Amino acid sequence: MNLKVIEKINLLTNNKLIIWLNIWALVIFLGLVLVGIYAMGEFEIFPKEEKTLLFILYMVLRVLLFCCSFIVLLVLHELIHGLFFKVFKPESKVKFGFKNGMAYAASPGSIYPRIPFFIIIIMPFIIISALLSIISLFGIDSTFLYLLFACHTSGCVGDFYYCYLLTRKKGKIYIEDTEVGIDIYEETA
Repeated sequence: MNLKVIEKINLLTNNKLIIWLNIWALVIFLGLVLVGIYAMGEFEIFPKEEKTLLFILYMVLRVLLFCCSFIVLLVLHELIHGLFFKVFKPESKVKFGFKNGMAYAASPGSIYPRIPFFIIIIMPFIIISALLSIISLFGIDSTFLYLLFACHTSGCVGDFYYCYLLTRKKGKIYIEDTEVGIDIYEETA
């Protein structure tokens, strides 16, 4: 099999791309918040209670719980990527890290066909969205869960970008995961 590079995507150090992805993440987040407000009537982020010391402590704990929950989702998100890297290429090495404000899972040097790589990229969004939906069935604060969903979904913008790129390419393509992004190859005769 002969492969020819048709595109190199540097997601970790391409500042122009990072800015555009952050703008899209903000648009996604704000869009989801507006949809949530419309669907739920209003968000009860801060209950309308007396502003006592106990209330302030409650709100601080609520914000801390949200931040901790979001960090857990980030770790889970990257572990899901890592799991699916291994599902499709058990011999591959998976690296986890944090660079330029972005958590990542990578399998540098591993080459995957389009569909398996698409699955690797999209599964954290699907699994975590389903998990948050299931948790909501147990009566957990819907505003809290929806804001986690909105934050996570907007944080998936890099994954969505990769999926977009993969759907725009024609023919039989392969994707190599690199230290800074992906290289897209086409099969040549």
